[in-house]
Amino acid sequence: MKYKFDIVLSYTAKPNIYGNLGALFSPTKFINTVNGLGSGLASDGWVSKIMRRLYKVAFRKSSAVIFQNQDDRDYFILHHIVDQSKTYLVNGSGIDLQEFEQKKNFNEDSSTMKFLLSARLVKEKGILEYIAAATELKKQFPNVKFYLCGLIEVTI
Repeated sequence: MKYKFDIVLSYTAKPNIYGNLGALFSPTKFINTVNGLGSGLASDGWVSKIMRRLYKVAFRKSSAVIFQNQDDRDYFILHHIVDQSKTYLVNGSGIDLQEFEQKKNFNEDSSTMKFLLSARLVKEKGILEYIAAATELKKQFPNVKFYLCGLIEVTI
């Protein structure tokens, strides 16, 4: 092997699974981050069953698995994908609002507050909840505007 690493940090499904599987017999330590279940695990179909098995084998190699929300951590523990003793929970990858203060909107029309959700346009990303919240807030604050930006995921 040309390169030898002490620790590999990976995140998202493919690097977490393929990286760990590819290094099952190497001395390299792996620390994985799960930043969402993804559409593969969100259903109960055959894809989900295969992914759970792949994760389970791959995460045997993990020294630690970091989760960004409690529900995902609970899912992996409930399905015996990873041992709870290897898991850690962090507060996501958001912004510390105590450290970074909000700046005024640069828009000249300060009476209109605007919200943007940028995400893949799939149910698992909270699109329906965003629309429901927008509908309720619009009743109370007529000047508020909501925008949605993203690609529609098509399975063929």
